[in-house]
Amino acid sequence: MPIIEIEFVGEENFSTIAQDLADGIGKALNSPAGHTWVKLRTLPSQQYAENQIGSKDVNPVFVSVLLRKLPENLELERMAKSLGEVISQISHRRVENIHVVFLPEGAGRVAFGGKLVT
Repeated sequence: MPIIEIEFVGEENFSTIAQDLADGIGKALNSPAGHTWVKLRTLPSQQYAENQIGSKDVNPVFVSVLLRKLPENLELERMAKSLGEVISQISHRRVENIHVVFLPEGAGRVAFGGKLVT
């Protein structure tokens, strides 16, 4: 089920890497074919800031991850590291600027085609 939303800050065009990211993330998460969904969007640099510092050269990447069930903390840490490495390699962004947020579990909250995921 993993649904991954990736937001790139900056003016680069990432429209051609969605499939590469879906394939790489699916492999990193050990997800069967067709079970990892990736959505990309960009945010212009002038619409991003960090408090009390200039952020023109940072260009972070924000990653939201929705899973059916959240694994234990050590597995979450491994997943965050793997996601950062894969996204960094494919997007050519520095891994330290890739920030991963794990959303609450999707089981019992998300429905596909009207059928609730359990």
